[in-house]
Formats: sequence, C-alpha cells, structure tokens
Amino acid sequence: MESEFFLQVLILNEILKVFIDVFKSFLVFLLDQYLIYNILATPDGARIIILDTRGDVSVWNTGKWKKTATFALQHDRHHAYLHAICLTPEGKYLLTTNNNKNTVEILEFGKWKTPYMSLQHSTEVYGIGTTSDGKYILGGEKETVKVWEWGTWREITTLSGHQHGIEVVKAVPEKPFVVTADRQGLIQVWRQDSWKKIVDFKVKSIIANSVAFSPHGTYMVVVETLATYLETSVRIWKTDTWQEVAFFAIPSQTPVTCFAFTPDGKYLLTGSDEIKFLEVGTWKEVLTLANRDTRALAVTPDGKHVIAGQNVWEIDRTQLG
Repeated sequence: MESEFFLQVLILNEILKVFIDVFKSFLVFLLDQYLIYNILATPDGARIIILDTRGDVSVWNTGKWKKTATFALQHDRHHAYLHAICLTPEGKYLLTTNNNKNTVEILEFGKWKTPYMSLQHSTEVYGIGTTSDGKYILGGEKETVKVWEWGTWREITTLSGHQHGIEVVKAVPEKPFVVTADRQGLIQVWRQDSWKKIVDFKVKSIIANSVAFSPHGTYMVVVETLATYLETSVRIWKTDTWQEVAFFAIPSQTPVTCFAFTPDGKYLLTGSDEIKFLEVGTWKEVLTLANRDTRALAVTPDGKHVIAGQNVWEIDRTQLG
C-alpha cells in the first residue's frame, strides 16, 4: 500500500441510500491530509489528472481506475496553492507551473520528467491556460498575463489591468475569447484576434476553480463571494452579449468553491460540503449529494462519472433525466 495515494472501495453511508439508483460512489482517492486542488479529464476520457494542494500530480486510467504516474510540481512548499495545471485542447500536452524558476513547463503526455518546452515569466505563475484552438499559451503572473504562440514560442503580447495574482486564465469554449481573473475579483474578457479587452466585471473574490464555462461556451458561471457561510452567491453571464442573466444564492454549510457542467450542457454541478445539480437555464436544484471537502469537480467526457474532490461517482443518467 502506498503511503500517499491509494484506492479503496467506498461503502455508501446510510444518508446516501436514497440516491443509490442514480449515483454510486465507488472509489475514493486518499491523499493524507492534502486536499484535491484541481481535476482534469483528457478529451478521450481515458485518463484524469489530479493536483493536490501540496503540488503533487497523479495520473489515473479511468478504465480500471488505476494510478499510472505521479510527479511533483516545482515550487516553494511554504506557498500553498501556488501551482496550476492545464491540458492543451487535444490532450497531448500538460501545462504546469514551476515556481522555483517562474516558468510554465509543457510536458508531453506520458513524458513527465523532461519538459518539452519551458516559458520564462517575470514573477510566480498563478494561473495557466490555452486558447480554445490551442494556438496560444497564457501564463498569469501577479499583475499581468503573458501570451505565447505555440510552436514558435514567441511572447506576442502582455495583458495588463490586474493587480492581485491572476488565478484564472481560461478560454471560452468554441469562442474567440479568453477570460482572466485575479484574487481580488476583477474579471477581464479579451478577444483572441486582437488581444483587446472587451469587458470587465467585479466580484468580491476569486479562486482558481470559481469560474467555469458551459460546454459550448454559452454561459460563464462565477462565485460572487467565498466569504459567506450558509449560502453562496453565484452570477451567470451569456457570452454572446456578456450580459448577466442570473444571480442567485446556493444554500450550503460551507462556501461553494468549484463548478462543472455535464458534457451535454444540461446540468451545472456546484461543489462545497455537498454536490448540487442545477438545471441549466432555470438554475433550479434537481439533486443534492453529500460530498465532503469538494474543492474541485470534473465530469468525464462520456458523462458517466463525476470526480468530486476525493470521490468518484457513477451516474445513471436514465434516473437523473
């Protein structure tokens, strides 16, 4: 048995038996006292990549739910959360931070020891991303975002306007937009063809997983504030007009910190001390599952599994609707 990571069969708690026809939590990832910070699924759904709060990365085969690789991001261990990962759109490369050197490192999938390319930054890198077409890589520093062209590795521009650690650097799926957001809650939207800012918004605070997009980029979902217990405010924008279309509170004992959409775009999942399924459009809750310490969420591309913090849930979509 490995000391840091292992799988165990999870026996359902009595409180979850009401959901047994819809969901079965059949696996759990245990990482000592370290929480899961980010979860990525490859486009083919064959693997998931898990990053914990210590900066350790593990790669899992979803066919048998076996771990196939582990490695650690390079960073100062006294700076928790100062690390990030991102997949390129086709899933061939994994982008990681190396905050010992202030670089973004590009790793070819399966070749985890030697970077395919390293991109130098001026400060620590808080958030990383790519454009939806994979032509550009973006690295969020303390106050600026560097934009690099894939293949030539030229730094083509720098995006400015932030002041407090840029946690979020995300492409809008199927749209020519990139969204950046910093810890103080400033959200900026940029056009990829000109790298001009087209709009900005302000919420009370931002962390890496508190901004998400629906599968075809129709909606942007953002946590308004992480400071309120008993309920968390959520704001939603339509990306064709960038008009706000919904604002509502989600009751929870701990703040909502992460989102995921089902691949068909029908449901928005929210993560806190429970997972709530909201119907997209009405934003009404249709199902709630207890799931402790949910800091990251992902749904596999086939829609059959939800990875929520340390748990893997199997979905019966005929029961969910």
